[in-house]
Amino acid sequence: MKQTVDLWKSCWWGIFFCLWGITGLAPVQAQYLIEQSERYTRLLEMGIGGNAYMGDLSSRYDFWSPHMAMALHFTKKMRWNSSLNLFVGSLRSENYAYQAPEPSVRTVKAFNTVFQSFQYRLYFNFIRRRYFQAYLQLGAGLLRYDPRDLEGNSLAEQIDTRAPGEEYGMVTLVFPFGVGMRYVFFNGWGLHTELSWWNPTTDYLDNIGTLGTRPGNDNMLTFRFGLCVPLKKETALKLLPLPPVSEPVYAR
Repeated sequence: MKQTVDLWKSCWWGIFFCLWGITGLAPVQAQYLIEQSERYTRLLEMGIGGNAYMGDLSSRYDFWSPHMAMALHFTKKMRWNSSLNLFVGSLRSENYAYQAPEPSVRTVKAFNTVFQSFQYRLYFNFIRRRYFQAYLQLGAGLLRYDPRDLEGNSLAEQIDTRAPGEEYGMVTLVFPFGVGMRYVFFNGWGLHTELSWWNPTTDYLDNIGTLGTRPGNDNMLTFRFGLCVPLKKETALKLLPLPPVSEPVYAR
């Protein structure tokens, strides 16, 4: 008889805890909605663009040449993103009115420079939407350049085109900064455009250094258009509180 009473007590306690759990947890679960969103956190870009030079043979960005670009974008964060960039292109300019200030120096009035550059860039998204971003960017990288004359001969090896004893290396640092926009469609594919100023730490993109007419280093202005391909997608879950339910008002 005692065992039967203990069994009934155990059953009633089990029923009590089950009802308490259901009535206690149900209101908590009903206070939130789960929002699921997908974001593409890694994009591969293939692009083309143009670049112009400003230096001793040109005081403005007059002559434009093409380049090809490839970039790996890391877009996981909302405000700050980054990318690895590879560029291959050329620069050119001409100024047939230019004359070297020293008679012993052979004057170079036109050049064509082939360059390759690898850069790391940091982006600040001042406009960040689900599909659209507008940003400011600042970066650093390496720039390899090879100035050539109109016959395709390397000017770095032609020492008579510079002041006596003047030599330079063909790899330098470069610091780009600029603005851009990127639009990513719902399937992860996207379009990207950017305007960027490159500041290399050399004055020899045109093979003219100490005998130049313009103080400071040479500069580059570039723009590009690119197609972005999705590489990695992540799913994020977010709890959204439900709005409070107002009690019904009964007419008296």
